[in-house]
Amino acid sequence: MRVLKSKPDVKEIKIAIDYLPEGKRGKKFSKLSDAKTRRRYAIGKVILNNNMELSLIEVEREEKSLSMLLLYSMKKVNWAKIYYTVTLGLVNKSGTWDSQGIKRLERKGVFSKRIRHKSDKSSIYDKCDYIYEKITEI
Repeated sequence: MRVLKSKPDVKEIKIAIDYLPEGKRGKKFSKLSDAKTRRRYAIGKVILNNNMELSLIEVEREEKSLSMLLLYSMKKVNWAKIYYTVTLGLVNKSGTWDSQGIKRLERKGVFSKRIRHKSDKSSIYDKCDYIYEKITEI
């Protein structure tokens, strides 16, 4: 995510790392396969030169492929509340993005785009270009 800072339209990037919320009883996705280590997620809050804010959410994964989620809004929103809603939905849906919860966010003016991961063989610059391309499409 830090490589995105070098892109022409990117003004600032703030990165935060936290643990996924516990979720409903019995939901195991909040922990790694050892059932003890809490799963983390990273959020890259990107501020563009036009002051538009968007967020990229990346979740720690083991052998599964989980797409990155790009969130954006044309108006001021409470990002902390949105992050909690999205990550809790992810845990409660056992590691898949909660499409119902995401649709509810859309009604409040927060939109999303899923970004598939590039091959592990891709360089970080190729991955950065790919993510930047998705950002500029909105």
